[in-house]
Amino acid sequence: MAKLFDKVDVDSATPFLRQYLKEKSEYPHALLLFRMGDFYETFYEDAQILSEVTGIALTSRPAGKDNRIPLAGIPVKAAQTYIHKLIQGGHRVAICEQLEPPQGKLIKRKVVRVITPGTSLDPDFLQPHRNCYLCSVVIKGKIAGIAYAEVASGEFYAGEVETDQLEEQLNQLNPTEVLTRNEQYTWSKSWLTTVLDKTYYTPSVRESLLRHLGVLSLQGFGIEANCLAEISAAALFEYLNKTTQSDLKHIKKIIRYDPQDFMVIDNVTFKNLEIFESSRGDQNYSLANILDFTKLASGRRTLRRWLNYPLVDRDNIEKRLDAVAAFINNQELTEALVNLLTGMIDPMRLGGRLGTGKATVTELIKLREILQIIPQIKHHLGKCQVELVKQIEQNLNELPALRDILERALGSPDNSGSVIRSGYHPEFDQLNRQVKTALETISLMEKTEKEKTGINSLKIKYNALIGYYIEVTKPNLSQVPPEYQKKQWLSNAERFTTPQLTELQNTVINGQEKLAKLEQEILDQLRERCGESADKISYNGQLLSDLDVLLSFAQASSTYQYTRPVFTDKLKLELKASRHPVVERKNVQEDFIPNDLNLTASADPSLIIITGPNMSGKSTYLRQTAVLTIIAQAGCFVPAQKMELGIVDKLFSRIGASDDISKGISTFMAEMIETANILNNVTPRSLVILDEIGRGTSTFDGISIAWSVAEYIHNRIGCRTLFATHYHELAGLADQIKGIENFNVAVVKKKNRIIFLRSVVPGASSHSYGIQVSRLAGLPAEVIARAEQVLTNLERTEVKLPAHQQNSAEEQQLSLFRHPVVEELQSLDPDKLTPLQALNILHELKKTAQK
Repeated sequence: MAKLFDKVDVDSATPFLRQYLKEKSEYPHALLLFRMGDFYETFYEDAQILSEVTGIALTSRPAGKDNRIPLAGIPVKAAQTYIHKLIQGGHRVAICEQLEPPQGKLIKRKVVRVITPGTSLDPDFLQPHRNCYLCSVVIKGKIAGIAYAEVASGEFYAGEVETDQLEEQLNQLNPTEVLTRNEQYTWSKSWLTTVLDKTYYTPSVRESLLRHLGVLSLQGFGIEANCLAEISAAALFEYLNKTTQSDLKHIKKIIRYDPQDFMVIDNVTFKNLEIFESSRGDQNYSLANILDFTKLASGRRTLRRWLNYPLVDRDNIEKRLDAVAAFINNQELTEALVNLLTGMIDPMRLGGRLGTGKATVTELIKLREILQIIPQIKHHLGKCQVELVKQIEQNLNELPALRDILERALGSPDNSGSVIRSGYHPEFDQLNRQVKTALETISLMEKTEKEKTGINSLKIKYNALIGYYIEVTKPNLSQVPPEYQKKQWLSNAERFTTPQLTELQNTVINGQEKLAKLEQEILDQLRERCGESADKISYNGQLLSDLDVLLSFAQASSTYQYTRPVFTDKLKLELKASRHPVVERKNVQEDFIPNDLNLTASADPSLIIITGPNMSGKSTYLRQTAVLTIIAQAGCFVPAQKMELGIVDKLFSRIGASDDISKGISTFMAEMIETANILNNVTPRSLVILDEIGRGTSTFDGISIAWSVAEYIHNRIGCRTLFATHYHELAGLADQIKGIENFNVAVVKKKNRIIFLRSVVPGASSHSYGIQVSRLAGLPAEVIARAEQVLTNLERTEVKLPAHQQNSAEEQQLSLFRHPVVEELQSLDPDKLTPLQALNILHELKKTAQK
């Protein structure tokens, strides 16, 4: 559909409108904020969007030949607020500024910056504790190049993944904006997607990236020349260049991204395990929040990233654990380092502000403070001989020359608001002295003039309209000396000046103007000097953030009495007295019941079937097993007396039920899609958590699917698996397949009530206790009583299933159910039967057997 400005007759448009249309044509996908004096104006569709998103009134203005066009404007002073709303709404914003003062002609204007959701630099547009990643994707056949960066902090990664794993990687990354070169790319998640034209994928763009990094190729970063990763990275960097219109001095390296370096965790699993927020959206009761003792905003983002990307390299995990253990064992060192980090500005995003020339005076002062603290941090880290801590200490750059300049140049704001320290710039000092001397003379002049004229009420004041003046009330006007020159008349007083006061005023005003201009020049020079070290400052920020997370893990482990996990080459998972880290903190008044677990891939057991009623603790047991695996491979101690773990490459969970109305997917269909994803991507090194597979369809269908899924995982994959179910018939798997064991959540029944013991014990549960749980939920007594009657009737009636068909040995499957006669016999207690009862039961069993 054609847009309004596409229909404009440019030849008949006013010069102003032609200027607007020219700028708009260069940024067709952005909302153009066109500077006109004290306002940013928008026109055509942009005005309509601005009005809809922000609530600003939509009006119109003349556009030549009796035409009117839609118009909406926002004050320049309040622009940040409105731009923030536009960015949050997923819009791109181009800011077109006036390049010269108004001179009665058409003012020169130019777009000086484009803000998109993925290229935000302003702290007001960023979430302090979450990364804002811009991602670039290039697909060719079965391989996809992927690059992602956060321009605010300088993080930049690039690598390649298999095309069928691309969306899984994007889900784990959760970018704010995705760049592609093909409109046909479709994602199941609605990321803001920007389609770039072919100019972003030329050799010259790649050469521009290499020049910026100061290298001949990306091979030094582990990225091959002309590969999809390089193409994707170059397009991303070009997009950043054009939108921020800055030198990006803080981006001087690219980190090679290889998904095989990290545990693969899909989006569903993160949600099921409540890693970053609870199922109700509460971040307070999430794993990330429980482990968060960080002091830096960048430290909290790093903590989230470590939980988002647990390691799979055992040596790197052990290095983190060694550091955590060292800090746990030296509380004095930990406390000293935590105190030094407390109150520090976000060091990574400070590097981004410096690298793009956006740093404020306050941020320059904060940089000086960080550089003053780093030597103290290095001194304390030098006391620790653990490898990872030593690496942080050795790599932290004190930047002594830059620190010296900032210490000499910047002080605390004086009475005039200036932060330039005395002695740094001779010309500034001289001007400052002249202004201060003039101000002191004016202050003394009031006393002198009072004595000279005898007018005790005489005052020397200042306002922006007429400058400095001597004010004399009407009753004292007769005493005014002849050299006083009238400046202003009031109803009750008159204002005067003198040649001396005029001279002093000129000295002050001219001097202050020169000081302001000179101070700006000095600060610009300091920004430029700091910008040259922006990449080192960002890297320091990353090291401090890593340190912050290691200290956080140590504090959490010490506070909650966690234990160091032990890693093994065997694909096992053994837990002694394990606890769920969130549940135990959420219910501090109630003792958490710890539980054990022992799983070994392709051994006995590799798959455990867990039965028990709702509310008994099955799901908590499943979740805590998965959560402890994430914690351990992130490099933190775990809530257990013992954990022995073989590295998990992929973690899958299918817990809970949910439908997707927007896609027309039922609860059962959603469950089957999630289960299919697991079966199609699981490996022998994976950990699989399944809860209630087969719900949402008929009982026999559900049992059949659950039985088949369990068989497939055990026989075909052999990975470590926990399988919770209400279908007690699945307990038969353990009787017939070696490597499958039954466990249940212990329950004590007293009369018609049950008590959950929360303890997972060997063996299968024989009852679901659904009616008892319903009673606890508060269902009316009449409903409970009727349910018990129906249950009794159903238990007396056995439905016979079709006979199991025997196939070849290779295709033979296990029978789902034991014969009803066998089940009835197992339920009998011969010692409690009378002869007549036994005879009647025998007749009934014969009838059943003959059916």
